[in-house]
Amino acid sequence: MEKEFFKAIGLYIDSQYIKVYTKYWVYERGRCSTVPAFVLRRDCSDEDLLKHIKICFENSKYISEKEYDNLGGWDVLWDILKNALKKKSLKNFYQTSVGFCLVWTGETEVHVEVWKYYVGKAASQTTADETFDLEYDEASPAKFVVRLRQIMEEMYEKYHVKSNDEIRQAKKKPGIREINKAIDELNKKDTSIRKNVAKKFGWKQSSFINWKVEDGYYFYLEHLNCYGEATLYVKPLYIDDLWWDVFEMSSNKKEPMSLRGNGAFALDGVRIMETPDLFDIRTNERGAEYELEKIQKYSNEDIEKIWDNVFRQFDDEVKRFLKENPDPDSYFPEEEKCHEYYMLITYLHAGDRQKVLDKIAEFRATPGRIRSPMKRSFDDGKTRDGLDFIEAWCLRELAEQGDVTAQYKLGAAYEDGSCVPIDNEKAVFWYRKAAEQGNSSAQYSLGRMFDYGCGVPEDKQEAAIWYRKAAEQGDGDAQNDLGVMYLTGEGVPEDKTQAAFWFRKAAEQGLATAQNNLGVRYLNGDGIPENKAQAAFWFRKAAEQGLAAAQFNLGVRCFKGEGVPEDKSEAVSWFQKAAEQGLEEAQINLDLILQDKQETQA
Repeated sequence: MEKEFFKAIGLYIDSQYIKVYTKYWVYERGRCSTVPAFVLRRDCSDEDLLKHIKICFENSKYISEKEYDNLGGWDVLWDILKNALKKKSLKNFYQTSVGFCLVWTGETEVHVEVWKYYVGKAASQTTADETFDLEYDEASPAKFVVRLRQIMEEMYEKYHVKSNDEIRQAKKKPGIREINKAIDELNKKDTSIRKNVAKKFGWKQSSFINWKVEDGYYFYLEHLNCYGEATLYVKPLYIDDLWWDVFEMSSNKKEPMSLRGNGAFALDGVRIMETPDLFDIRTNERGAEYELEKIQKYSNEDIEKIWDNVFRQFDDEVKRFLKENPDPDSYFPEEEKCHEYYMLITYLHAGDRQKVLDKIAEFRATPGRIRSPMKRSFDDGKTRDGLDFIEAWCLRELAEQGDVTAQYKLGAAYEDGSCVPIDNEKAVFWYRKAAEQGNSSAQYSLGRMFDYGCGVPEDKQEAAIWYRKAAEQGDGDAQNDLGVMYLTGEGVPEDKTQAAFWFRKAAEQGLATAQNNLGVRYLNGDGIPENKAQAAFWFRKAAEQGLAAAQFNLGVRCFKGEGVPEDKSEAVSWFQKAAEQGLEEAQINLDLILQDKQETQA
């Protein structure tokens, strides 16, 4: 199993208070615990809420299995962590209506899950199937807090079920402890009897799922507790096998088969059948969820009959499904019925890699499109989700088959760390593969790697060779950089005329840096006849694209009246634009103009 940890906290909101919890994880056992840390008034300031979130964030920890065992389990750990967080008492905590789990999946990415709470069994909860992704910027956290509180208020209004007073009254009602005890007993009988009945029908049991493998499919029945329904899911066996290979967790294939049904990194199957609640134990009475007499009426024989009926229905559904879908390789459920990763894995298994890449681009164009994105952190400090892993897998397969576009994209991915960890040597390898096939973008990128010594020893002459190949195919960046080499005499003999020639080629394609470089050549008559008007023309082209150096150069021309009519107001405007981008020379000119103006007025 993957041993991975994300910083996380819990927030809970009721009619009066916000409670802030910190989270502790024992991933080897799939365990997580939240420890109450602070109680804030619901109308507390944003600054106060942020301060307490930060404290809980800093205290969120990964607890190894060994530490867990040495400490003596959650009960002991709970006391230790309460003391560390200086929490005086838990008695003031009331049952809340809506909760939020905040998981930092990267340095600035925060994934928010929404949970609903209800009265009945203590700490009963269920997901609201709503998630949000927020950006947390340490330099300006106010936007994060404002958006978080907006989400909290909206979700509270949408999902809260009772006020604190109603909850407390419900818990004080006669028989609540008896009800909870009866539910515990019913759950135990339900689990035991379900296991025996499942065995009779050929289903195995692990925790809250039952599963069986037939004709290349994995069927699993999910039943969380006695007050819920039973749901039947299916997925071809190859789904998790291929997914775990793609997600670089192939060792999971050696784990028990039950992992495919309830493992943290298994893909959800397709829901094909669902029962109503199996046990009629609820009541319509306000302030309570369950009725003691209804719970106690279920004998072992009753429970056995219920599960006998469920497994007969599910076995019939399995037979029907297999008759309609005899070949797992040809089973393609409707896209809206399966998780996005499941869908992509089916296309990948079918060999349609381009469709996979197109779908990934479509998903990325819609923020929040992926449910439960399954993110992992890497040593380079970046966090990558399932889309990144699937994209990298597709690019590798295509690149290894000689696809020139995939080779270039894979090289770029290794250079910038977009969907794979940064590895400049691998970037050079794949850039070279594509460059040798004539891809101009790869030729330019390979030249740049040689130019700066990234992944290979620095070699200006080799860089110039690849720049030229790309430049002759019309790559603007390569044309500009080749021009710079001719200007400086690095990698090629110094030749100002050739420099101006390649700058013009790139400038005519709209490359702002080349336009500014060409403007400087015209300004100084460097490799080209001096022409102040042409210099101002190219400076303006680049300045209008936002290039600070060109904005400064155009400002000087406007101030002096070189190549354009003198216009000090316009000059100030361009200096301001350049200064706002941090160009020191522009700020100096602005200060001098302001000083001169003040002296004139004096």
